Amino acid sequence: MSNLLPTLQGRDFANVCAEHTRRVQLLSGQFWQGGIDTWHYRKLSRELTQQFMIALAALLNRTVG
Repeated sequence: MSNLLPTLQGRDFANVCAEHTRRVQLLSGQFWQGGIDTWHYRKLSRELTQQFMIALAALLNRTVG
């Protein structure tokens, strides 16, 4: 199945992944330092995942055309 998908390569893909990783690390840091509770952490985590998937979909649409 993965062979059917176009390969996402290059700087754009790396930037999307790096930005998502940075945001997840910041969110995790806030949670572990007691800055946000479990409910807010889960809510924000879901939002980050949705943003990441939207960014990847946009990149894929640009790549495929």
